[in-house]
Amino acid sequence: MISIKDLRNFTQLYKEKICIVDKNSKYTWEDILEKTNQLLMFLLTKFQTKELVSVCYLTKNNVDIICWLAALATLKIPVTGIDYSLPLSTVKKLLIKINPSLLLVSSDLYSTNEIDSLKIHNLKVINIHNNAILSQINSGELYSEDLDNLLSKHIPPKFCSISLTSGTSSIPKVVIRHNTFESKRFSWFIQRFNFCKDDGFMLILPLYHAAGNSWARMFMGLGATLYLVDQSNNEEMLKAITTNPIKTTVMTPILLTKLINLVKENNLTPHLKWILVGGSHFPIQQKLDAISIFGDVLCEYYGCTETGVNVLADSFDMKICPESVGKAFEGNQVIILNEDNTPIQSSIPGKVAISSYMLMDQYKDGKNPFITINNKKFFIMPDYGYIRENRLILMNRNGNSSCKDDIYHLENAIRNLFFIKDIALTTLRLKEENQILCIFSSSESKLIDEEQKLIAIRELAEQLGYHNFSVKEVTTIPYSPSGKVRINEIFNIFGLDSQ
Repeated sequence: MISIKDLRNFTQLYKEKICIVDKNSKYTWEDILEKTNQLLMFLLTKFQTKELVSVCYLTKNNVDIICWLAALATLKIPVTGIDYSLPLSTVKKLLIKINPSLLLVSSDLYSTNEIDSLKIHNLKVINIHNNAILSQINSGELYSEDLDNLLSKHIPPKFCSISLTSGTSSIPKVVIRHNTFESKRFSWFIQRFNFCKDDGFMLILPLYHAAGNSWARMFMGLGATLYLVDQSNNEEMLKAITTNPIKTTVMTPILLTKLINLVKENNLTPHLKWILVGGSHFPIQQKLDAISIFGDVLCEYYGCTETGVNVLADSFDMKICPESVGKAFEGNQVIILNEDNTPIQSSIPGKVAISSYMLMDQYKDGKNPFITINNKKFFIMPDYGYIRENRLILMNRNGNSSCKDDIYHLENAIRNLFFIKDIALTTLRLKEENQILCIFSSSESKLIDEEQKLIAIRELAEQLGYHNFSVKEVTTIPYSPSGKVRINEIFNIFGLDSQ
């Protein structure tokens, strides 16, 4: 998040301008600065420097956590967001791995007993909505020294970024970086898309996810207003886009589907100038539908926690080659490897590998899963595809490394069946063969019953050459708050063990 230096600058420039809109509440830059000042005073007077090695947080998006993040960014303390929808048992395992000195928790999500259960290894836990902290500060109890004087004495730790992979197919991995890359990436995007302080940003992805946190930070750094929107509340999303000057947003395909439906159902004229979509498979028809509704403002990105954002397609790219996720942009290189990790020529499928200035340094456990080709370090993605005319076309991702099936071709075909509402596919290695697992939800229809739906999908898979194929209908596809399909839940639906 941006630091107190930026907050002070923007407060001087736009004292009464709205900085954050959180549901029905509006906060000026001055409001956010004041709250961040109070939290800084609390941290600097209640904790020794050695007591704040790193911090984790468990909360939905709200103005309180943004102020906490701004205070911690000022002190240059590493902060890691954890997916609040994960089971507490998994959260505890992650806390043990990261070993933070402080955990920020929202009491809106957890009971007192649940919060107490997270106090492992003498971990300090603070409820971010605890007004007692701010009332202490407001009463003057903590103003024993001038804030600037305290800040001048603070010795920040050596830079270290700690982030987590999505954890939709296994427990999240802890990713470590010892150098920051954001100013370089932000500069490229700001120049490429001509962003400015007037480009209000709808934050709908969770802050714990890099795609939520980093883009929010970029737009706040321009002086733009942040609009916090609960992705599970369609009315809130509708109100946000109809009553606020929102110009930009970043979302996953499933959230874009919600937005498209809201625009259609309410006959809206959207005024967005930039929509960045990624994080999971972006179906061809959905791309084309979105462009027809929003205009040429759509972009798609590809990357991961370990590599950053590496590939980009704008609306014109999507029209030319809608099956592609785009081209590597400045500072990134994408190559395709064979089974021996040797680069192969264009249009031949293989493993996707990425070299970038955004690459992580290592996992927390010390593993460095890189290979070196022509003196460049590459990270091998768990994805399969090929490059054609410099465009990356994915066949599957986040599956088994041995999976060579064009899962996305199959998914796109099934999506075209008239009764399909949503669908998710994954693969599992069983008895030396890849088994394709498919779950789908359907629209109400009197023209076809449940068994006929299953038969239609199986026959289509057979026609396309997929014989090891299983399908089940579900009420809803299991997504994480970051918009990724929970692969382990698909395995559970089929009664299978991912291991």
